[in-house]
Amino acid sequence: KSVVWKHGTDEANTETMGNAPELTLDYATPENAIKKGYIVVPDDIPVNVLVKIGETAIDHHVTFVHDKCEHSGCDFGTEGAVPCKFILHVNTCSLTVKKAIAEGKLQDPYQSFIFKVSYPGIKVGEVTILSPADYNVLIVGAGSRTIVGLPVGSYTVRENTDWSWRYTLEESTNNPAVLSAESSTATVTMTNSLNNEFWLSDEAVATNVFNSNGSPEYSPMPAIIPGKEDLTDEAD
Repeated sequence: KSVVWKHGTDEANTETMGNAPELTLDYATPENAIKKGYIVVPDDIPVNVLVKIGETAIDHHVTFVHDKCEHSGCDFGTEGAVPCKFILHVNTCSLTVKKAIAEGKLQDPYQSFIFKVSYPGIKVGEVTILSPADYNVLIVGAGSRTIVGLPVGSYTVRENTDWSWRYTLEESTNNPAVLSAESSTATVTMTNSLNNEFWLSDEAVATNVFNSNGSPEYSPMPAIIPGKEDLTDEAD
């Protein structure tokens, strides 16, 4: 933005008043909001400015003129807002994890899938700007979930195949996803196919119950074996 010098309310005439002096602007933000030029918080950042000519502070002679803010929820200048000269509105990123089923074959519409989204963090030299982070995502059926408020960087999505073991991961698109100021949204699609229609294996489970004398008590226990008829073992 340009600097306009005024004498009272009139714009100053540099031909009669001389050239405008050089200003020094020192910006102050909350501690740890910005590191090595990286914004590391998702919230708005209030900024104060110390204006000087040489070593002389002239804040009481300086007025900051603000353009109308188009940012949703901006509270600059309102009652209760943090006093500051201006606000940095932080634009964060979002990542959508989408679950697709090959050929639309989903054995159970309430089948859930668990994912871990890993972020490696940002490090400049020996300085950690943002620490690594993991986000857990649960999707029911062939749906999607979106994580918002993310910093820029690369995100890798991994499916917990021990949980959804009846399904085989066939394809993973746009993985890892790279979020940036120019591309702040992305979608990772994980496509599975059903490879086992049964919840259980061919193994059976028996329960041993003992009475107070230490002798075993037998009770019938039904066992459902996939692909076979229902069986009930009863003790003689």
